[in-house]
Amino acid sequence: MKTIKHLILSMLTLTSLHAFAQDDPARVQAIADAITVNCGVPHWGPDSLEAIQNYSLYREFKKQGDNQDDLATKIKYYNDAYVGWKYIYINATSARETPHFDGVDIYKAYAEAATDEAVKGAYIDSMLAVYDVRLHCFGETADLTMRKAFAWYSKRNKGNEEYVFNLFNHTVDLFESEEGTSKLKINAAFLAPWMIMAIKAHKTAKVIDEEVVFDIFDAINVIADHNMANGNSAGKYKGAADKCFEYMEKYDYLNPETIGALAEKKYLASPDDMAAQVKVYKMLKAAKLYDHPIFFEVAEKVYLQQPSAALATFLAKRASSNKQYSAAIQYMQEANETETDENTKAQNLLTIAQFYQAKGDYSSARSYANKAANKRPGWGEPFILIGRLYASSGSKCGSGTGWDSQVVVWAAIDMWSKAKNIDPSVTDEAQKLINKYYQYMPSKSDVFLRPEISVGSSFSIGCWIGVTTTVRTAD
Repeated sequence: MKTIKHLILSMLTLTSLHAFAQDDPARVQAIADAITVNCGVPHWGPDSLEAIQNYSLYREFKKQGDNQDDLATKIKYYNDAYVGWKYIYINATSARETPHFDGVDIYKAYAEAATDEAVKGAYIDSMLAVYDVRLHCFGETADLTMRKAFAWYSKRNKGNEEYVFNLFNHTVDLFESEEGTSKLKINAAFLAPWMIMAIKAHKTAKVIDEEVVFDIFDAINVIADHNMANGNSAGKYKGAADKCFEYMEKYDYLNPETIGALAEKKYLASPDDMAAQVKVYKMLKAAKLYDHPIFFEVAEKVYLQQPSAALATFLAKRASSNKQYSAAIQYMQEANETETDENTKAQNLLTIAQFYQAKGDYSSARSYANKAANKRPGWGEPFILIGRLYASSGSKCGSGTGWDSQVVVWAAIDMWSKAKNIDPSVTDEAQKLINKYYQYMPSKSDVFLRPEISVGSSFSIGCWIGVTTTVRTAD
């Protein structure tokens, strides 16, 4: 280990000595700058044969080290890999990205094992510098910048709160601007650290105000809500959103009385100021003060000035919770007019169907459920809902008991069978419903009393349902 320590420290002296008196970001950048000068050299450096030999040898040792669970054994292999890796890193910096991945692993392991704080710090500096070298040689991407932000967050956020917070914000900007991705696709693991750095930037570094913290919290919830609604690692995003809420509570941002009073004061002072309305809305929403006297009024004003699919969806759900189903339907229809994601459009259509169901308009509910199914082929949830509509129609299509109220179960079971046949994810739910309602189908004696039909024959169900099904019995 002593030899490797000398190699690392000698490598760091490639930078000017005064760099080590600078703050962390400047020091790390100075280390990176000493290496990035080689980004433009020929692909495999001045001696391609030696470079290729070093690459092959170090990679074998590195792979063996990666497979070790014991840190001391891992480092033994990394020590064997280090000389060859260092040659490639300095002399053939642009050859491949793999040495940059490997450099992070090597320095991270060395830092973990180091007992001398100065040496540990040198390893961490070198690890962080690898990200800057890679960014310089291969170009900036959202994913790479996110990795760099995570590394700074885990190793050097103390004393660098503003720098690390800006790294997280820059990552979000890159996800939004980079072709083929968006901030809605940011990994769930990114959200809680982003929240923490916003809080530290406010409370520790004092470089942002409280309202920016609320802005970050709101943005995090938009990302989490989108992914939960679309079934994208929903559990992870919910966990991240819950953790962020815990942080906001822990650091006293969400004291209901404080937030409510502050929000109301801001709003009453500038009831027609759009910027003030947006801030008040975000504060009340962050604190979940949905029942505050001014909340819905403010939210509607914000929506009229800055309509968005996300806010329309939120207003729809709040209206629904207050049993204002017509308003909920209107908001959700407006949300779909500006929504661009096809799966989200399908989910919104199904939500509209559920609002119509709650309103008691089963025909419209079925219509929107079918629109949702057409928008997202192979999705079973719309047919689960249609089945529930049919099964709940006993009192609509009959007295609640007897033949006319029983035959609706045939149509319901048809829908649930279709749902599980096209979508394995709803199989358990569909089968439970089939098992539950099977007993309510007509009996053999009920069918016997109607000579015009028999088990297995076709039967047309009237009422609002209006479908043809197959005669079956519960016994």
